[in-house]
Amino acid sequence: MRDERSYENPPDKFSLLATAVVATICVMFSLITTMAHWKGSASGIIMIGSLTILYIGFYRELIIRPKVATVTDDGIHLEYRTRKPLFVPWDGIEWVDAVPADKSTLKGKDTVEGRMKIRARYWPMQLTYETAHAIQEKYSERVGNCPPISPSLAQRRAYEATLSTRR
Repeated sequence: MRDERSYENPPDKFSLLATAVVATICVMFSLITTMAHWKGSASGIIMIGSLTILYIGFYRELIIRPKVATVTDDGIHLEYRTRKPLFVPWDGIEWVDAVPADKSTLKGKDTVEGRMKIRARYWPMQLTYETAHAIQEKYSERVGNCPPISPSLAQRRAYEATLSTRR
């Protein structure tokens, strides 16, 4: 019997909203500097920067982030909004992070709950906590040990451990 579970992975609304707000503020500042007879090159640079921020934010949430992740016995099937589906075998996973966050606080809304890095890819993909946790559990069941965590999370946990031992 094959064990398959599908998990929805919607875009992070807070991240999309924050990206849109920052880009809008930069565009408004660019327009104000143009009206104030500043140099056109400064407002052009600000406009290009704001469009870059908008593109990177939307690209990360709508293109790189998978729409549905199906965890199977053989690996993970990822379905995207604009790209072809991708199958990742268990040995193709470099690391997986699953950190529960309190979404009622501003810091918790900005916290990424889950991430997964595939070996052949440069950037890690954003996941929900449930999806990342399910991947960690199935990985440890199939491979025999827990998947590694990201270097940044390992460094943060080591720093928090040193702070707790100093108290």
